[in-house]
Amino acid sequence: MAAEAAAAAAAAAEVPEDAELAGQAARLRAEVDALQAEAEPDWLSQAAIDVASVAGSVAGSARALSDDDSSVGDEEQLDEMRAERDEAIQERDDFEEENYELQEKCGEYEEELDLLEEENAELRDALAVCQRDLSQAKEEQLALFLEVNELRARVAERDREMNQLLIVNSDMMMKLADEGFASPRDSKPSLRPAAVVRGAGSTFGQ
Repeated sequence: MAAEAAAAAAAAAEVPEDAELAGQAARLRAEVDALQAEAEPDWLSQAAIDVASVAGSVAGSARALSDDDSSVGDEEQLDEMRAERDEAIQERDDFEEENYELQEKCGEYEEELDLLEEENAELRDALAVCQRDLSQAKEEQLALFLEVNELRARVAERDREMNQLLIVNSDMMMKLADEGFASPRDSKPSLRPAAVVRGAGSTFGQ
C-alpha cells in the first residue's frame, strides 16, 4: 500500500512546474504525504492510497494537458479529482472517529476487566479462607474422633475391670457359701450362729 502511494507521489512529481496543474499536483502530493504520516493504523492506509491515486491521476492529466490546451475540460477533471480527494479525506475522518469510539469501548472493557479481576482476587482470597477453615475443622474433627475412641477404650477397660471384679466377687461368694457363710444377698442371719430357722430353708453356720 505504501509503495503504491509512493509511486503515485513520484508520478505527481513529473508535472511541469510552470503550469497551474503543477501547483495542484504539488498540493495533492503534500496532502498524500500528510495522509501517509497520519495513517498509522492499518485501516487508515486505504484513505492515503485513495488520495495517492487521485494525485497520480492528476499527474497523468497534467502530462496530457502539457500537449493539449483544453483548459475547460481539464478544470472539470480537476474538480472531479478534488471531489474524490475530499471524499477520501472524509472517509479517513470517519475511520478516525470510528477508531476513537472503538478506543473508548476498549477502555470501558479494560475497566470492566480490571473490576472482574479484582472481584476474582477477592473470591480467591475468600476461597482460601474457607479452605483454611475447612482444614482446621477437619483437624478438630479428627482430634474429637481420637478423643472419643480413647474414651471408648477407657470405658471398655472399665467394663472389663468391672466384669473381672464381678467374677472375683462371685467366686468369693461361692467360696464363702461353700465354707458355710451366707451370701450377702440372703436374709440377715440371726445373732445365734447355731440356731436353725425352721421353715426358712437356710441356716447360718452350716
